[in-house]
Amino acid sequence: MFTESRKILFFSLSATLLTMAIVYYSFYTGRDIAKRYSPLVDAAMEMKLEATTAHLWFEKVISGDRTVDINEVWAYFDQSEWYAQAMLDGGTNEKGTFLALNDPYLRLQINETIESIHQFRQIALKRWASKSTSGIGSDINQQFDHAFLTFNLAVDYFETALQKVIAKKLQTFKFSQRLLLALIFMLGIAMGGLLLRYNNKKIKTNLALESSEKHLKKALKGSKQGWFEVNIETGEVKIDPWYSKLLGFDPSQFHSNIQEWQDNLHPDDYDAVMAMFRDCLNSNSAMSMEYRRRKEDGSWLWFHSSAEVSERGPQQQPLEMTGIHADITERKESEIKLKESELRLKEALWGTRAGTYEWFISTGEIVVNKLWADIIGYSLHELEPISVSTWYKLIHPDDAKHADKLITRCISQETDCYECEVRLRHKHGHWIWILNRGRVSEWSADGKAIRMSGTHQDITDRKQSELRDKSRTHVLELITNGEPLPVILEAIVHGVEQENPDMLCSIMMLDDEGKHLLNGAAPSLPDFYNTACDGLEIGFGAGSCGTAAFINERVIVDDIQNHPYWASDKNLASKAALGACWSEPIRSTEGKVLGTFAIYHHEVYQPTEANIVLIEQIASLASIAIEQTQAKLSLQSSEERWAFALEGAGDGVWDWNIETDQVIYSKRWVEMLGYVEDDIIPDYQEWVTRLHPEDEEMVTGTMQAYLEESISTYVVTYRLRCKDDSYKWILDRGMVVSSDSHNKPLRMVGTHTDVTELKHSEEKLKLAGKVFSHAREGIMITDNQGNIIEINNTFNEITGYSHEEVIGQNPSMLQSGQQSSEFYADMWQEINTTGQWYGEVWNQRKNGEVYPEILTICAVHNDAGELQNYIGMFGDISTMKENIQKLEHIANYDLLTNLPNRSLLADRLSQAMLQCSRYAQSLAVVFLDLDGFKAVNDTYGHDMGDELLIVLSVRMKEALREGDTLARFGGDEFVAVLADLDKVEDCEPILERLLQAASETVTIGDVVLNISASIGVTLYPQDNVDTDLLIRHADQAMYVAKESGKNRYHLFDTAQDDAVKVQRESLEAIRSALDNNQFVLHYQPKVNMRTGTVIGVEALIRWQHPERGLLNPIEFLPVIENNPMNIEMGEWVIDSALTQISRWQAMSANLPLSISVNIAAVQLQQSDFTQRLKTLLAAHSDVEPRHLELEVLETSALDDVHHVSTTMNSCMALGVKFALDDFGTGYSSLTYLRRLPANIIKIDQTFVRDMLIDIDDFSIVEGVIALAKSFKRDVIAEGVETIEHGTALLQIGCELAQGYGIARPMPASDIPEWINDWKPDVSWQS
Repeated sequence: MFTESRKILFFSLSATLLTMAIVYYSFYTGRDIAKRYSPLVDAAMEMKLEATTAHLWFEKVISGDRTVDINEVWAYFDQSEWYAQAMLDGGTNEKGTFLALNDPYLRLQINETIESIHQFRQIALKRWASKSTSGIGSDINQQFDHAFLTFNLAVDYFETALQKVIAKKLQTFKFSQRLLLALIFMLGIAMGGLLLRYNNKKIKTNLALESSEKHLKKALKGSKQGWFEVNIETGEVKIDPWYSKLLGFDPSQFHSNIQEWQDNLHPDDYDAVMAMFRDCLNSNSAMSMEYRRRKEDGSWLWFHSSAEVSERGPQQQPLEMTGIHADITERKESEIKLKESELRLKEALWGTRAGTYEWFISTGEIVVNKLWADIIGYSLHELEPISVSTWYKLIHPDDAKHADKLITRCISQETDCYECEVRLRHKHGHWIWILNRGRVSEWSADGKAIRMSGTHQDITDRKQSELRDKSRTHVLELITNGEPLPVILEAIVHGVEQENPDMLCSIMMLDDEGKHLLNGAAPSLPDFYNTACDGLEIGFGAGSCGTAAFINERVIVDDIQNHPYWASDKNLASKAALGACWSEPIRSTEGKVLGTFAIYHHEVYQPTEANIVLIEQIASLASIAIEQTQAKLSLQSSEERWAFALEGAGDGVWDWNIETDQVIYSKRWVEMLGYVEDDIIPDYQEWVTRLHPEDEEMVTGTMQAYLEESISTYVVTYRLRCKDDSYKWILDRGMVVSSDSHNKPLRMVGTHTDVTELKHSEEKLKLAGKVFSHAREGIMITDNQGNIIEINNTFNEITGYSHEEVIGQNPSMLQSGQQSSEFYADMWQEINTTGQWYGEVWNQRKNGEVYPEILTICAVHNDAGELQNYIGMFGDISTMKENIQKLEHIANYDLLTNLPNRSLLADRLSQAMLQCSRYAQSLAVVFLDLDGFKAVNDTYGHDMGDELLIVLSVRMKEALREGDTLARFGGDEFVAVLADLDKVEDCEPILERLLQAASETVTIGDVVLNISASIGVTLYPQDNVDTDLLIRHADQAMYVAKESGKNRYHLFDTAQDDAVKVQRESLEAIRSALDNNQFVLHYQPKVNMRTGTVIGVEALIRWQHPERGLLNPIEFLPVIENNPMNIEMGEWVIDSALTQISRWQAMSANLPLSISVNIAAVQLQQSDFTQRLKTLLAAHSDVEPRHLELEVLETSALDDVHHVSTTMNSCMALGVKFALDDFGTGYSSLTYLRRLPANIIKIDQTFVRDMLIDIDDFSIVEGVIALAKSFKRDVIAEGVETIEHGTALLQIGCELAQGYGIARPMPASDIPEWINDWKPDVSWQS
């Protein structure tokens, strides 16, 4: 039985042990927080700081700041990665010791952070490698900023998780303290007097607690954190001395309270902080907030404070609050810099007006920015949720398949990115042209695409401009080719509607009276609407078109149903579903209304400025078409009237009723054939039976063709049988005078003229007199001396001279002086010889105006053959000339710059080349391309680019000499022809002036532009080729100038061109050899000289040339050194070597199964080398990878040794071996040896060959062997050509060798026999 005292003693001891356990746990917890977690806070801050510094310094380096070295940037990346890895696995540096994380959640977070650091670094390396093409807004720049943002978010997530863990640990620590105090309190009541006995124990316990708290405070201080306690009742605040010092105060003099803390909060943070403070007091929730507090010097610090009410009264009123605060100023400053970086990225995207998207491939979800939605007229809310199905609803059906194909190629890694032009449907129903670019931005571990990112750019204006130019060119070609007016007008309308699918267009033409509009072309408007509008009387209020034609001004009606002009026709418009109509008068060059061009919309629609420009341009184009066609028709009609007037003077007339075949023949017609009226049967067959057999088919065919409207006139000469069976020659003319509603001919009349005998000159003059009253051409008649005796009214109208002013005058009074006396002498010579003259003459009106005319002069003789009169008939062709000049200008000059185009350039260059040959001079062909012009278009738009081209074309033209030609070749390319050069140097000042003209600042509006030019020059006849090749050679020289730094010129080098041709021919031959399996492998054995073992062979490529025989590698490998065929050939060698291993493996176990293959540096540095090697190995599954050895040439310059090392390690993981070939002759032997994980070092044969006679070479060989042993690498010597070489190598420790002294390279078929016969020299085995 325990006594009462023993029970008390046992209870006391038990309570004491329990108390000590809780004290130890509390101490351990505090120490663990201080030792394990506090350094992690520092590590996270340092990791973020190092990466942020790397980001900022990298931007300086990439922008050209020479005060920063790129190696320092990589060092910051290394430090950031070190801190991340130290948190995961533990580590120690000058900052302290970091214990490995044991919390699974924190380890997951830090792993994600490490991955984001690696991704950030890889993109930085890629951006550094492509720094010349990675400007603001480029894909790689966007990827770089996105990677930095991803890294910062990962660190933030980790820091948040770490703070939660620390807070949780602190809560556990506080709880253990409270539990300890509660236990002591209860034990005090239970133990009574024992409390004094064990007072020393309590004191020790308190000391341990204080020590634990000191450890905690020390840990907090080391991690830039401090503690605080708030007495809610008194307002007193106890704070960590570190906090006082941080604020700039002396801890012994600084006393804080709640009011002091409130007074020094930042005004922008005050309300939010106080609200959270009050919520914490009134609830059981903890408080966590970030805010700014003023320092003593007035500056601000950022703090993160976490706290909770640690003690409450009986009524749950808050009595005490405890917590920690951390200095987060550095993190906040980094966040500000990050936001600035994000802002720059957004501004860059906004500057390009590009929408962005991210497509999560597995889910189909698509995330876009506001600008992406704006381009197609939607808000983000209207489109959400956005997925692949949204994309297929928006894309034009004709574009979807092509876009899918390009995206699939990108996802399957056939291409790095994709780019295509597609149409998306706008919210308002029309189509928007989009330039869609994208690339896969996230891959899974197994190489599958997870996320694709990209941009959308609206290129509708450019595409519409291309369509407009194409349509306009097509229309001008139709005009030039003389196509019918309806065809031309329909082409105009079709071009506008194709460019603007939401528009319906019409062209109406004013009738001859000028009172009604007739349909010209309106293919998209309903037939009933066109029928109703045909013949529309013009007038004010007669719709848009009738009003526009009447007032000769543009009429814009954006709402047909509510506009007074359409009051009488709005029901018709409603039936045709027309909501708006804009009409522009089509005016002649004199301003006379020819018709109207109208644009309709189905909905109410207000035109934009671009719409107004469009309607003006199309009306102008229609004007050219109508005027040109009318001019041709006028001339044609004039000729027909003249012909018909002549036909009217014939003797016989016939009138044919086509439906009944009845024909009425005039009396004169009958008499002409020797009959009286009743002798001729009045029908069509009577006439047919009298046709001469040889003429019948021709005459009836002509008649049928005219009736079917295949020909426009019926005029035919043939022989007709008379009563006496003789034949008379008849000139037969006819025309349809009546047709039914379907345009089927009903009646035709015509004349027969007996042309068997010539008419008397009086009859001709009488006929000419009749013609006077009908002709629209000017006619004058002179006597045989050339004095004017008669003119018609049209003569007065054209020349301005009255009848009285010209009678008795000589026609020379009209001469303008533009034709020489020789011209008129030749004209009269032809008149006197042939009796007539026809041609073009420039005459002068009475008012002095010079005009062109088409003139026909005929000499009239009497029966005796004597000259009696001259008849002149002429027409004013001024309008036709102007139109022809316009067309010629359009055909030969650039519409924007008014410079000659390619066509005129070719003609002028040909002429200049002829002049050079004739006068033994030279000329220069200058090809000029603007540097930076695309950036102007992309930044300011194509209109600004066009203005810049106009200014520069004027400047550059002024820089040339008179007689030189400057032409626009296309886009921002120009070609100049500099003629009359006596020597090459003559063109240099002109080239300098051209460069200066292009590089001078151009100010357009408020925009200041600076660009330059790159110029290529070739000289003729030094470069003795045709015009096309001269331009091409100048173009090639221009690209050399551009690659040499731009803003300069370069002279074409014919010798270099020949070298390029030879290089190209060599590449084509090697390409053919690859395709036709002309390459073979020979194998050189590698042996152990001491044991006699054949350890493998080296594969050496040869070309079995069909004409030159077996060629060594030196004959062809240098040609493809920098060509993709180098990689293709390397893969062929590996595949052939694996195939040979498989064959030897099947033949015998004694054959060498190891083959070494040389690998070029460019092949090894391919990003997919490991994957492609893996594919080749998989194709030969029966071959173990260890039998393949890849030899890396130490003479090759490896751009990225780290990447190559990683690749080699990946390949070695597959089982493949590596050797460092030609060691000692390359770029950095020790560096490669240290960093490249090669199994074997091959001593270069240049050292081995002379080692017996050159002490330096012997020392090098000996040193390489020692070096290999130090690095624990095998070593093999190349170039062992004698027994003595082998003996010397064995003496200094090298047993492996190859060379001519052992065996020459041989075909695979000779290897088995050689192995059976070969034995090492006896001296090697001693």
